[in-house]
Amino acid sequence: MLSKKYKIFSYAFIIIWILIMIYLFVLEKIKTEKMNIDVSKLGNISGLASGSEEYLGVYFQDKKIGYVLNHTEKKGENFVLTHRSKIKFSIKGSKRFVDIEGTAELSSDMILKAFYFKLNSEDQEFIVTGKAEGKKIIITSNIQGFKGLELDNSSPIFLDVNLNRYIARKKLNTSKRMSFRIFSLEGFADEIVDVEILSYEKIKIMNEEVFAYHIRKKYKNNIIDAWIDLNGKTLKEKNDLGFELLREIYNENMKEVEGLDIISQFTIPVDKQIGDIFSISQMRVKISGVELSPLLNGGRQKLSGDILTIESELLYKNMELLGDREKRRYLSSEPFIQVDNEEIKALARKIVGNEEDELKRLERINDYLFSSIKKRNVIGIPDAYNTYKNMEGDCNEHASLFVAISRVIGIPARVAGGLAYLNGKFYYHAWVEAYTDGRWRSFDPTWGESPADVGHIRLVYGSMDRILEISKYINKIKLEVIEWK
Repeated sequence: MLSKKYKIFSYAFIIIWILIMIYLFVLEKIKTEKMNIDVSKLGNISGLASGSEEYLGVYFQDKKIGYVLNHTEKKGENFVLTHRSKIKFSIKGSKRFVDIEGTAELSSDMILKAFYFKLNSEDQEFIVTGKAEGKKIIITSNIQGFKGLELDNSSPIFLDVNLNRYIARKKLNTSKRMSFRIFSLEGFADEIVDVEILSYEKIKIMNEEVFAYHIRKKYKNNIIDAWIDLNGKTLKEKNDLGFELLREIYNENMKEVEGLDIISQFTIPVDKQIGDIFSISQMRVKISGVELSPLLNGGRQKLSGDILTIESELLYKNMELLGDREKRRYLSSEPFIQVDNEEIKALARKIVGNEEDELKRLERINDYLFSSIKKRNVIGIPDAYNTYKNMEGDCNEHASLFVAISRVIGIPARVAGGLAYLNGKFYYHAWVEAYTDGRWRSFDPTWGESPADVGHIRLVYGSMDRILEISKYINKIKLEVIEWK
């Protein structure tokens, strides 16, 4: 095992979750329950409901970190919506910005005809487009190796920036509950979002009191509450992680924005200082504040009540059967794990050489990536090919390329995400699990660990998009270190 030379953590999955919270793709699934609301009792903020623009400040725990600007324009019988947002982050004292822009062309009934989405940072430009063709939406992207995707368009597709307006126009007086299917940007997969119209109530926005519809969106493991006016424009939106969107007077001056300090906001302190984590063969922690997931239990981790025990893989010898379906899944190419890429295949051959022992092959991959990839926090959606081309990144980039190389040489591999211990705190982190010798073994190519030390607590695992499921733990999970030996 290599020494832990670099102590770097990745918050890219947190950042991407924030951005996707602002801009979601949704596919309506017809399923409603009726609700009677007296529309005449609803009011608008004077002058704000009219016009074609809506400006919202983005806040985290009462600190402004960016803004959202939406614009609607009538074009013949259709509508054109444009979306811009800018978020400011602080990582180890360095100020970083992420921009999102998008355009959607809608029919007179607010039905999606085409869209364009671009996420841009100094590290990456990520583009997704869609176009309605008959009963399908054709999805394209600039991700290397992405071969396109077809979505069923027999039920109309919406964008989140227009969902509130659609609800205001079509559903307010007829429906209480609706279900939508999400086209998830981070995983190019379908997800379900449930929307409930809770009530109409008086809120204060920009020093004015106004009646607004209070609706609730349940997306994956997150709850988003929104207050919208008669036209469906957003007045206020917040989630259970402490993020808010607030209607404000137009202002794009980012100098007045504090930004989000990733490291200070998303670490989990504990009351016990563990000594040499490498010498520990077992650690027990008490978990509270969250619903305990079955994913916590498995492999070297054992969950009993609210106590999680993590054993060193040097001692853990239990065999785990990997079914054919699961094996195929963890050998396959994915949008962000480009197993079919010829350059990654060549890199895999270079790394493993003539070595035939699977465990030694994996250790070669781990050592190579640890020593070859420049350690740098990257803001973007991590993928194996871009990591190979740039040879720099944080734990997400290390993990994505490791998984791709492992799959190329025929060893099933998956990304593991969770918490890693360092100097009295746990940090959000990503590493790798590869299946060899009848069990899943952990590797941390960012830290050069094989196996990963027992301070790695796995919360989720699977494909790159599954890492975003960590969001259900952010600002909620609490850990108490019980003992170690």
